Amino acid sequence: TEGRAADEQLSATAGLVAGQAGLFLLFTVGFGVLGLVAEREQGTMARLRSMPMQPGLIVAAKGLVSFVLGVVATSVLLTVGTFLFDVSFGSPVAVGVVVLCAVAAATSLMFIIARVARTAEQANIMQSIFALVLGIAGGAFFPVAATGLAGELLDLNPIAAFTRALGITSGGGGVADLGAPVSVMLGFTVVCLVLSRLVPDRGRDL
Repeated sequence: TEGRAADEQLSATAGLVAGQAGLFLLFTVGFGVLGLVAEREQGTMARLRSMPMQPGLIVAAKGLVSFVLGVVATSVLLTVGTFLFDVSFGSPVAVGVVVLCAVAAATSLMFIIARVARTAEQANIMQSIFALVLGIAGGAFFPVAATGLAGELLDLNPIAAFTRALGITSGGGGVADLGAPVSVMLGFTVVCLVLSRLVPDRGRDL
């Protein structure tokens, strides 16, 4: 059979599947973490904090639920997309690493929203804005190419890094070849987690 050199670029169909998976990931992980805002409004959080356990365990549990839900949902979307659209994203192990890093980045962003939003309605609006902006810039609907400062900013987008990493795996790359996009996603995660500890909790006094 005729061979071709791997260009580490997703086809139009594979790019659409990857972009949509990244977009829906930003909505999926919000169910657990942003539930903190609703529970705070309903008084459930006050009752949970009165129980004999560390308050940090509540937040950790919500984050873990969001992380697991994000991993499962994204894996299902990529798997279904693979069969329905006849595309391949490469090694399952490498793709699994990419999914874990992308979910971690998306979940960390939700922690910032949970602290900044005063109400569940505000949290949902902020989540939608971030999801659409990052999703569109990451190629959820069409490929986005830019150079200069705009290109450098787009490279810091975890959804764009997610798509770029799947391009590497689909071209035959393994875990060792994912250094740049994985670094972007993990760096985004660390920055968001640090910011979530520094920004004031606007809903604490509600």
